[in-house]
Amino acid sequence: MLSLPYVCKLCGLGLGIITLILGYISAIWSFNMIIKADERIGGEKTFKGYCNACGGAKLVKFYDLTVIFCVFGALVSYQIISTLHPI
Repeated sequence: MLSLPYVCKLCGLGLGIITLILGYISAIWSFNMIIKADERIGGEKTFKGYCNACGGAKLVKFYDLTVIFCVFGALVSYQIISTLHPI
């Protein structure tokens, strides 16, 4: 969320809006996939539970790694943006 204005500045308004629309469509599509998975496996409470029910322990380990990298990437991008545009 913090990098959206910066990306729109770099890409331009047209490409930025197209990127936002594609992100919206992919989010709706992935939410529908999660709902269908919930119906098939019987109502897991967490996304990690979905991973365990659908893919087993290997998929759960992969999920944990992606969460760690996502958090690290978000923190690094926040630091980069905050140093480029000090408040």
